[in-house]
Amino acid sequence: WESVEARKEGLKEGLKEGLKEGLDKGLKEGLDKGLKEGLDKGLKEGKLEGLKEKSIEIAKNMLKDNVDINIISKYSGLSVNEINLLKK
Repeated sequence: WESVEARKEGLKEGLKEGLKEGLDKGLKEGLDKGLKEGLDKGLKEGKLEGLKEKSIEIAKNMLKDNVDINIISKYSGLSVNEINLLKK
């Protein structure tokens, strides 16, 4: 009878440890993946924001040189409406 009880206790303890290890591993992997995805997204958004700022800077300089708005739009990637807002 002790053998059966000992087995039950062993299984119970093994299950408990296995669940803990699985949970710890799952959390770590989830955090690692989330962190990587967050960093990747942040870098991508930062690059896009930087490109947009550079386009605005170029458009402003072209406006100062009285370049036609359609040409500014073509080379900066900004819309005519966005360029008109820069004039103000």
